[in-house]
Amino acid sequence: MTKSNEITDLNSKDLEGLKEIYKEIKSSNHHAFLIESDSREKVFPFLKQEILNKEKNPNENLFLSLQVFDIKKAKEISDFGKLFFNELHFILVSFYSINREAQNALLKFLEEAPKNLKIILISHSGAKILNTVYSRLYKIDYFESGNSENKNQNIYTKLAKSFLKTKKLSRMKLTEVAELLEKKDEYALNFEDKERSDREAIEIFLLALHEEIFLLFKKELAKKTEKEKIKILENNLKEITEFLRYVKNNSSSGKTILEYLSLKLLEL
Repeated sequence: MTKSNEITDLNSKDLEGLKEIYKEIKSSNHHAFLIESDSREKVFPFLKQEILNKEKNPNENLFLSLQVFDIKKAKEISDFGKLFFNELHFILVSFYSINREAQNALLKFLEEAPKNLKIILISHSGAKILNTVYSRLYKIDYFESGNSENKNQNIYTKLAKSFLKTKKLSRMKLTEVAELLEKKDEYALNFEDKERSDREAIEIFLLALHEEIFLLFKKELAKKTEKEKIKILENNLKEITEFLRYVKNNSSSGKTILEYLSLKLLEL
């Protein structure tokens, strides 16, 4: 099998951190893991590369980088799990969100999975996972060096906070939003056959918005705030997740997405 040469943009400290995570997974008696990270786009290719380079006969069909982990993919994994394994195999799944049907199927699979199988789920930290599933996963947190201690200094996080604190009708007038949209609309013709990196700016901003609203949602839930506000926040999370499904599509408009969210998202 041809080994992967996929390269991720990692400094030495981040690289060592991810290597330790891989060693921990390999040596652990657990068979199902959850890595929660805002940098899943770096965690997934690193682990994929490690598995391809160091394991025997890995099945690349079970390396899935998804926007939404749905019932179809859950069934594919379940079918794979029914096979007999003489050697250690890995299932590696990265996702922004996971629907309830997929979680119920995943729960049954986790309960019946063979011993020679390691299931690694990499999710955005705001993904909502059922307690019944969560309790069966060995949880690992990963933050980039220089980003965990100074996370609030991240440009997208700062913009998300500012966006949510601004009056709805004034959000699109923020200078930072205009700069964000300008960055999205940049386009290099020599890269037109690849995924457009300009769309990543909007995607990362949406993830930052999701994270801020999710933190507020958990806080208000703990305070037992009025149900109406809880419902608004819950709907806001669903709307952002929906846009994350197709934000990188060439036909999507960053301006339209942000205009809609500017009117729909709750003011902090």
